Amino acid sequence: MGGRLVTLSTKYSARNAITQGSLWRKESTLIFNLDRVNRTCYVGIPHHDKGKVSMTTNRKNTFALVLLAATAAFSTASISTVYFDTVRTSSLVCQQDSSSSGSLNYSSTGIVNDSKNKNATANCPVSLGPAEGTYQINTVAFANAKSSGGDIDCALIELESFSGSIVRIYPNSASISENSTVLLTWRDIEASAAESVFTLSCGLLPNTGLISISVSEEVQ
Repeated sequence: MGGRLVTLSTKYSARNAITQGSLWRKESTLIFNLDRVNRTCYVGIPHHDKGKVSMTTNRKNTFALVLLAATAAFSTASISTVYFDTVRTSSLVCQQDSSSSGSLNYSSTGIVNDSKNKNATANCPVSLGPAEGTYQINTVAFANAKSSGGDIDCALIELESFSGSIVRIYPNSASISENSTVLLTWRDIEASAAESVFTLSCGLLPNTGLISISVSEEVQ
């Protein structure tokens, strides 16, 4: 196939290296045959320098390839790894469900059902992070001194963001006594689709409420 020859003369020396009491200097000529069709570069080395030059060239090429591979692997790992810190949110983001008959009151410490004898349902948005994997969701519920205690029933609901249809429901409950707090935890939570959104819905007894909601990535 048609090609062209390019002759490249290179000089290499060690200015301060001494061999048998004298400075040495050596010249070699590398001949490159560039195949235009196959786009392959052939290197021709003079016979007397072939062993030394090819060994040095191979070592340099091998080192360069290893360095490039290591750099590419590090870059890929750095780009694909996403870390998600724990996000804590006040329960003040919650809203009372329109179907509940209790009375939610909002204060600096969170939300509380001020009703004397009726339950109130609180709906709270929950945002999962961008990382791939599973998450843990926690919420802290409390009962004040006026509470008679009982069970607080909650559910983490996964919704399809475009249609609003329910995808999954994760129920949870905990018993609480007057003037105390309790932690409700959901583990191994993973979105079914990228378009999913989550809502935490809790039925609050009279004189009970929520303080905070937290989301954290689970480490496998």
